[in-house]
Amino acid sequence: MKTTKKLLAVAVFCIAALATQAQSFGDNKVLSFGAGFGGSAFMYSGSDATLPPLQVQLEFPMSEKIGVGGLLGYAGSKWEGFGVKVTYSYILVGGRAYYHFMNTDKMDAYGALTLGYNIASGKVSGSGIGTAAPASSLLWGGTLGMRYYLSDKFGINAELGYGLAIFTVGLSMKL
Repeated sequence: MKTTKKLLAVAVFCIAALATQAQSFGDNKVLSFGAGFGGSAFMYSGSDATLPPLQVQLEFPMSEKIGVGGLLGYAGSKWEGFGVKVTYSYILVGGRAYYHFMNTDKMDAYGALTLGYNIASGKVSGSGIGTAAPASSLLWGGTLGMRYYLSDKFGINAELGYGLAIFTVGLSMKL
């Protein structure tokens, strides 16, 4: 558990450092919220989602085409069988690098690479064991995404790829 706390502290420090540096590159920071659907790269094999992956992303522009940012997510899963129920909760912390293929006033198409850490905790009931095997691990993935702005500041977004979920939809806001 000490290693998990150290990794979390390093991730928060790195994201804060990027945010401080990136503020000089423009005013178009983007805050996005989303919910994921489909299988996830990090969930226990054969389990069912108890809560779809929820995520918050913050992107800072570095140039017209390149952005960096952070991602924070949460999901839950369960598996039942043979009189045993295993539940897991996942806290996902990571960094993201963005490449924008097209960026207009209304539409923003991009690809993103995610690298982070999945802090997993589990519980077993029905067997007398009480805890599940540790499942914390490195989280990585790549996605293609699109934001469509309904006004100057607010829009909708969708992402397809390997990461928190296969398909994610949500809201975006320019800051």
